[in-house]
Amino acid sequence: MTTTFHPPSSVGRLAIPLTTFAAAAAVLWFTGPRLAHVAARLADQSGLGGTFVGTTLVALTTSLPELVTAIVAVRAGAYDLAIGNTFGSNAFNMVIFLPLDMAHDGSLFAAVAPSHALTAFAVVVATAVAVLGQLYRIEGRIPLCEPDSLLVLLIVVGALLLVYRLS
Repeated sequence: MTTTFHPPSSVGRLAIPLTTFAAAAAVLWFTGPRLAHVAARLADQSGLGGTFVGTTLVALTTSLPELVTAIVAVRAGAYDLAIGNTFGSNAFNMVIFLPLDMAHDGSLFAAVAPSHALTAFAVVVATAVAVLGQLYRIEGRIPLCEPDSLLVLLIVVGALLLVYRLS
């Protein structure tokens, strides 16, 4: 006579995390439009320009959930989850251009400031450096910061400074 193993119900174990995730997503869904309006007013009143505020403040604010997820994943030893979260978020952000372009009358990219091309170029270069950092395995660890991480940071900071100067 054989007995089969029946694991505990995964539905019961997933109820709390799924409910928490749905609640957090709902908060983001309803506060996102308010963030966009406040950012536009901040850009107008401060004189920083919509491109700079969107590239820095709005991008930072909307990336905080990914940052928290990545930090928690690294602390838990789930390094693949941290990297997958970061690259997945970047890839998803690129995919949403299609529905945005469909919702806009005419070409969306033709309607935005040319300085966004600098931001896009910096994102492509920083992503390429990060991917190459995944492929290249260095023998010895450098204290505090790996060269590829430092290069990504320098690319992002340099691009932000250029976007500020162009805005």
